[in-house]
Amino acid sequence: VPSVPNVPKVMYGPWVGQDITVNTTRKLTTGENVYLIEQGTYTKMVTESGVAKYYVGKIIDFNPNNWNTYSNAGNNYKIKNVSSVPSVPNVPKVMYGPWVGQDITVNTTRKLTTGENVYLIEQGTYTKMVTESGVAKYYVGKIIDFNPNNWNTYSNAGNNYKIKNA
Repeated sequence: VPSVPNVPKVMYGPWVGQDITVNTTRKLTTGENVYLIEQGTYTKMVTESGVAKYYVGKIIDFNPNNWNTYSNAGNNYKIKNVSSVPSVPNVPKVMYGPWVGQDITVNTTRKLTTGENVYLIEQGTYTKMVTESGVAKYYVGKIIDFNPNNWNTYSNAGNNYKIKNA
């Protein structure tokens, strides 16, 4: 069933209770969409192919590299008002700028504690980041080391990283 424009995606099922509007959509390392809600102390997730999982924690803690370590939820979460075939092709987000070199497709998107999206790439020994509002930062390390609580401790990159298609 294709998505209906402007109709919110909804999670439901025995372990959800009433229909709950999906808080956010993320991509697994396979490229498949996963839909997430926060309910109490749990983050509940279901993929477009119907695989349901959960963990204790906030959505901001979601890491696609940890997908196989999250707890299975059987058939207790379901999703509706989505389509596994998007009606508009997804245009990749791209980071560019003097300290990036050529355009590089964003590896992942995470949320800051403020709720703002931050786009990340790994380049050499650095993880380079740009927020939706254009704040650019970096650190030595892998994307998996990113912690939104450390945002103010990361090094400032001035106007040397920019984002397009975001």
